Amino acid sequence: MGWNDVWKTASDWGQSAWTQAVKFKYTLNSISIPEVVVGTAQFTYNTLIGLTEEVAALPHVLKAAALHPKTRRTFGHLARIGVEDGGALILAYQIEKNLESILLPALEGSEGQPWLSTSTALYLALMLLRATHEAYAFRKRIQIGIRLATVSIEASGTITSANPQLDKMGEVSKNESKLSSIIGSLSDLFKYTLTDFTINQGVKRIPVVGPVVGHGLATKHTGDYILTSVLKGMAPKHVQAYLQEYPEYAWVLGMTHTVLSYYVNGFIENTTGVPKALYETIINQTAVVALIAVAAHMRLPPPVAESKRQVPDPIRLYKAGLQVGLDIIGYGLKAKIPEMLKNKSVIPWPRVFAVMTTLWYHPSTQTAKIIIFPRMLHGKKAFYRDPVVEPNWESLRTRIIAAIQFIEKYREKLLVATASKIPKISAKIAGFLGAPPGVVAFVLKLMANDPFMKNLSAFRRRLEAMHIVDMPEGDNLRQVEYLNVPQSQKREETKESPQVSDDMEVSPYDLLRNDSTPAPLLLTDSRVSGEDNSASALITGGFFAVKSTKKNDEDLDPYSLLGISAKTSTQGPGIDPLG
Repeated sequence: MGWNDVWKTASDWGQSAWTQAVKFKYTLNSISIPEVVVGTAQFTYNTLIGLTEEVAALPHVLKAAALHPKTRRTFGHLARIGVEDGGALILAYQIEKNLESILLPALEGSEGQPWLSTSTALYLALMLLRATHEAYAFRKRIQIGIRLATVSIEASGTITSANPQLDKMGEVSKNESKLSSIIGSLSDLFKYTLTDFTINQGVKRIPVVGPVVGHGLATKHTGDYILTSVLKGMAPKHVQAYLQEYPEYAWVLGMTHTVLSYYVNGFIENTTGVPKALYETIINQTAVVALIAVAAHMRLPPPVAESKRQVPDPIRLYKAGLQVGLDIIGYGLKAKIPEMLKNKSVIPWPRVFAVMTTLWYHPSTQTAKIIIFPRMLHGKKAFYRDPVVEPNWESLRTRIIAAIQFIEKYREKLLVATASKIPKISAKIAGFLGAPPGVVAFVLKLMANDPFMKNLSAFRRRLEAMHIVDMPEGDNLRQVEYLNVPQSQKREETKESPQVSDDMEVSPYDLLRNDSTPAPLLLTDSRVSGEDNSASALITGGFFAVKSTKKNDEDLDPYSLLGISAKTSTQGPGIDPLG
């Protein structure tokens, strides 16, 4: 069984997409004039209600931005990015244009001059000026991308915390596993990115009708993303039912984003003369975060377990079809993954990692890295000390460490289960990773590679040491920093900490840690901080502020992750449900 036998299984997996397509076609073919009139009137009325709620939410947003600490911090980060990064790009552009206006007139009529002349020096100066500006703009764009990604990851959680009423939205999914919400969010992230790419690079490039249709689809797509960000605790299927039942709210939010971004970008471009390509990303993302705050304070309609409306939505149809395509590829990998796991790796991973490490830390590349990359990428301390990354660093770091620990603990069972029970399990793992099955196959191949896993464990240990504490800037970057330790204990441990060896430039503690068993994840005492440090809280990264329960802890069990009942393991001795 392989690529030639996919259609029967694909037809089963494609039931959802086929149902969407049939309903879409049936809706178009069965509508009558009275139904069109009633549907249009209902859609218009709900759209006006959404606009009214949007305007009514503005005072609450302003109040939260001023008084709610997390919301104020999020908007403060966006303001910093706009002034510190966007403003710097605009200033650099203006300086370049002013200097060019001085140099270019001096070069007029310089044709035929000898190569050793004033004109040659001016040409070289002009080339150096443009190269310097491009290098600086490249550095800034990297920093802008990392900072905006950090703010976006945390925005929905920090902003929605200002409205406790949103917690009730998740009651419709109270019987769903918390892990299913994580699977859905990661999968939706992949679908959102791919859909956005398809609209911008595909639909908008169609002659004549492409730009108009593409902007309409992008508007609805952005509105869906904004509305989904505030539906706290809802399972993916209930989120989709909500978007289908109340499409007008997504349209309102999407249209507001389109209009707001268009006019702000146009105003800056017309006022300063600076092309909007330099700051368009910042403006668009700021508008998204601002509208997430607006949606978080709107009076949204109650959630539904199943939608009874059939409003034609090509975006939803496309996403359902996309899932079928991913599943077909995953089924074809059924015959490939076991073969990949058994065969010797074609790529010499140890040598690849050794070469990459040598190049990265080679003295000759240090100057190039300083020029090309922003300061936040010059070292690990510089990264997590960045003013935008620092407040969110511990949350991001904890999630990454928990994910790596999960892989380290269950890699063998995951490999065996995936190789023997595809396609059912491969689809679940693909959803958990939020990636297409082709990427999952590559990840599984890496999981079976011992040198790669050793490097992954070493990376996890380095992350464990990257805590944010007040330490002198001159301290060695590889010195272990402690998180949430009393000041008296910090001083005591600092006095007794081993000194760094001048010969090895590595402390004895690091040498012992590299050869010993992995240290457990350091967290604060829950009795003091009140935080939920259960296994389920670690794997969710703190997304769900709930007490540890037996159901939540079972979410981490590899059997339940792969869709296999844990009770199977008790049916008889020697029976491995993953075997």
